Amino acid sequence: MTGRVMLIDDDPATLHTLVYVLRQEGFDAHGFPNATQARQALQESWDVVVCDHHLSDDTGIDLCQHFQTSSPSTFRILLSGGIEQHLVEQAVRHGTIHRFIAKPWNNAFLKRCVQEGCHQSQLLDTVHRLKNVVRNEHPAIITDSNWIIRMANQRFCEFIGVEESQIFGCNLFAPTLSGTLLSQESDINHRIEANDTWLGDFTFFNQERLAMTTKMAVTTIGTEHRICCCLPRTDSSLQQPPGLPESGHDHSQASHAEQLANRLIANRYQGQEMLLLSFSPSEISDASASQACMARIRLAIDTRLVIHPLAPHILALYANQSETRIDWEVQESAILATLQTPLSLYNRIRTVDPDCLRIGVPDSVTELTRILCGHVSTAITHAKPPSVEAQVQAPVVNQRSLPVREDTVLPVFNQQNSLIALQAPGLAMESDEHWQRWYSTMSTAWRQHHNTALKILIDCQNSDPRTLVKRLGTLTPEIRQNLWWILEPQAFTKMEPLDGNVILTINPSLEQETNAWTLGE
Repeated sequence: MTGRVMLIDDDPATLHTLVYVLRQEGFDAHGFPNATQARQALQESWDVVVCDHHLSDDTGIDLCQHFQTSSPSTFRILLSGGIEQHLVEQAVRHGTIHRFIAKPWNNAFLKRCVQEGCHQSQLLDTVHRLKNVVRNEHPAIITDSNWIIRMANQRFCEFIGVEESQIFGCNLFAPTLSGTLLSQESDINHRIEANDTWLGDFTFFNQERLAMTTKMAVTTIGTEHRICCCLPRTDSSLQQPPGLPESGHDHSQASHAEQLANRLIANRYQGQEMLLLSFSPSEISDASASQACMARIRLAIDTRLVIHPLAPHILALYANQSETRIDWEVQESAILATLQTPLSLYNRIRTVDPDCLRIGVPDSVTELTRILCGHVSTAITHAKPPSVEAQVQAPVVNQRSLPVREDTVLPVFNQQNSLIALQAPGLAMESDEHWQRWYSTMSTAWRQHHNTALKILIDCQNSDPRTLVKRLGTLTPEIRQNLWWILEPQAFTKMEPLDGNVILTINPSLEQETNAWTLGE
């Protein structure tokens, strides 16, 4: 592949050599002896720029930064024989340069890097054209195939209150950036892998850890990138869906109970079980909050279940067909687990804890209506009704000190971008109680969407080995065989034999002591 390549070096011999080597490979290479002439040449289009760091009138990093804003589709390579490592790392992290090559260089390696740059320049051009399309319409981000953010437009940065450099290189599903559930992340991946477009509710966290709820559409850009366009919304903008009653309207609630009873009896649900969820009316007092709860619950439950609101704070769940058999105990656990993650209600983050009641469907419409109406009335009577002020403004929660939650998880993907394991947070291993709650939550969610065994990675590099061994002894053999412990080699040699799998981390920049450790089968 050929491409236009700009070469910048203030040493004439070096510049001549670079131009000669690349032209021999068919590249349209042009040399410039200083930064001033290179800037003037930016009126033309360039696929790749190879720039020395120590120039007579500027530094290579500053010049590449100029290219980053003036010609963002140009692939930027920094070439230097003497530069501090932290400057290179910082330039890569901020996207100022894409590749670093040390002097003296290897010609074959240089050619490969330039050829790779020509390919990636085309991708950058596509991405930047798309960015310009959505710049003034909706908040949008572009990620690579591993959901690493490669670009965010100005409206998105304003939406969550960050600079683009702060989220560049972050994973879209990182707990610090989004409040995405494992099941939702899995659903997005499945849609994208099927070359489809995903559309749904998505929650981002701003700098103060406030939840920013948005409608988001996600689709692919070729095979290497995804574009995510957002439509920010507030709860007040949500319209009450047809048929959803307001809390306190007894006649409306009775009417909805009777409608549901007629539907179930007509479809021969007699003798089957259904589940009623009762929230506190002071927490769920209108249609928008009810919709938020239903959206969260749908992500966790069996897809064969129907959610029918009898009142904003009362939800009835039943199978979509009378012959469908549902394990209600599993569904209850999944619902309670997913609601442990805070919801964005009334522009605040809070958790809700519903009461769950399983009832059998009787033979008559009248009896089922009486049961449903009785449950709604009982829920209203036993819960303190919200005041007018409480309905207008929800209680304020301290948003600056949200604790690390036990349902936090880091997804682990393979090279085919398939979810294969979960990495547990350090909090999960602090006590038996934390571990049991975390493992129960994650295993329940995993079974809802995967047929494979749940594999878990636990980073123990900063943990006390004695505590780790003790905790391992409390786990069943079935769980231990699906656990992978991430350890440093030094810690591994000091530990007793582990009945489990171990991943050793090695820092290639540090020399390992000879015979310091070995791996047995």
